[in-house]
Amino acid sequence: MQNQYYQLLYHFIWATRMREPIIDDTTKPGLYKYLRGKVVQLGGTPLAVGGIANHVHLVLAVPPTISIATFIGKLKGASSHWINHVLSPEGNFAWQSGYGAFSVAKSGLATACNYVNNQEEHHRTGTLRARYEEMRGLRSDDGGLRDRRDNVEGPKSPGTNGDERG
Repeated sequence: MQNQYYQLLYHFIWATRMREPIIDDTTKPGLYKYLRGKVVQLGGTPLAVGGIANHVHLVLAVPPTISIATFIGKLKGASSHWINHVLSPEGNFAWQSGYGAFSVAKSGLATACNYVNNQEEHHRTGTLRARYEEMRGLRSDDGGLRDRRDNVEGPKSPGTNGDERG
């Protein structure tokens, strides 16, 4: 068997159902820990997990043995199930359908991780990236993410080979 080398780095983003601001300070630590653990269980490597009340961001390495759609589907499904059955059994938590998936260049990995790890600060202070998202129409009037179909052509983000939303 030959040795294999791969480095498939991605920035994933997805929102809560109806972009409800329901990921609060009591939910975040457990959710982020669960997502990291599930990424590892699926054979990936979590590099950064962050977000705000209505969406999450993850930067991670994905193995070539699983498609991106399957990987994200498993993350979203398992985390929704976990929240509804362990963290908040009385709740009716759900993720919105769809997601954003963007490749990350190795040279931009630190920038992408910093961006994800500091999501709350970016959104609270209205840093350049958040303002840019608003100007490009990637954020709704209430500050939530727009559906990916609302704006197919997004901004080029430093450190990625595609666009970032949220």
